[in-house]
Amino acid sequence: MEGCSQAAKEYVANCVNAKKSTDQMVAGLEEVPKAGNGVKNAFLNITSTIGNMAAGMVVGAAIQFAINIIITAFDNLVNAYKKSMEEMSNYQSNISSLKSETESLNKELKDTKEKIAAIESINPAKLNLFDEAELQRLKDYNDELERKLRLNKAQLEVDAKSADKTAKWTYANSQVDFNPLNKYFGNNANTQAYSRNN
Repeated sequence: MEGCSQAAKEYVANCVNAKKSTDQMVAGLEEVPKAGNGVKNAFLNITSTIGNMAAGMVVGAAIQFAINIIITAFDNLVNAYKKSMEEMSNYQSNISSLKSETESLNKELKDTKEKIAAIESINPAKLNLFDEAELQRLKDYNDELERKLRLNKAQLEVDAKSADKTAKWTYANSQVDFNPLNKYFGNNANTQAYSRNN
């Protein structure tokens, strides 16, 4: 390149440099897919992590839901047990009160009958107006006492049956059991068996 002009020498040098630049660009472009795979892999990793987090959140929510159901069921069981125990206590108190009242009424009835018998034992010709009025008052009172006794007896029977039913229900429903029949007959096979028998 000795006899060439300076412009020609620069043109040839630029072409050689351009070839180097072109080779560098080609090499750089060959590296672009590799860089793209890195971005793609990073995106896939982020997506996978987010998916795992979402799945973990769903599983956690399901576990929390199941725990809440168990706690609610246990709480309902405890509350039902407490309520039925309160009912049984009320029935027991009512029964005791009715028995005490019945004893008192029986004693009063016995006294009233003795007074009636004493007045009736007097010769009817010797009875004065006061004795006749007292006899009638005692007979009316006797009838009232007998009526109260019948009502007490009926109420006592009702309360005793209710207390018995509540006691059976409490027993059947307060048992934490793992009865295999539950899956065939519902949540509490004991309760259903009790319902069928009564």
